[in-house]
Amino acid sequence: MIPTLHSVRLTLRPQAMADFPDFAAFMASPRAQFMGGPKERSQAWGWLAPDQAQGSLLGWGGLSVTETAGARLVGQGNMTRPPAFPETEIGWTACEEGQGFLTEAVRAVIGWAFGPRGLTMLVMYANRTDVRAIRMAERLGAVLDAGAVTPSGIDYPDYHFTNRGQHVSH
Repeated sequence: MIPTLHSVRLTLRPQAMADFPDFAAFMASPRAQFMGGPKERSQAWGWLAPDQAQGSLLGWGGLSVTETAGARLVGQGNMTRPPAFPETEIGWTACEEGQGFLTEAVRAVIGWAFGPRGLTMLVMYANRTDVRAIRMAERLGAVLDAGAVTPSGIDYPDYHFTNRGQHVSH
């Protein structure tokens, strides 16, 4: 079961069907370029449904990120490890940028992963041109591992987050 997490301004909760229109709109926009987008509505479903399914199968998956005050959807975060992935990946999308919501949300997911979930490492497979995501990952403690094994068909660098010697807020 995917947990509900809280940070100072945000609630990260299991995805709900009511979140799909906003997620589909994001995936249809140019902002989904680093996820192979823009994508049609049916393709957006193909991204959302597996994240949700992993919640029942693995205890992690997609989380909708909402402002605690007002419950407005501001993004999505996830931990995913489909069979083709050699390691557990952390990922995120933003409905809007520039307010620090995603940094706060990803910090909460990392804290849960390394704390109660008991993981010792997460990865982020980053498109080389997605400079904003790479900078954010590095700010949160990720280190490039250019020699890491990546999923078949993904030619992206692998950034590792570890809990060894890293201060992560819970």
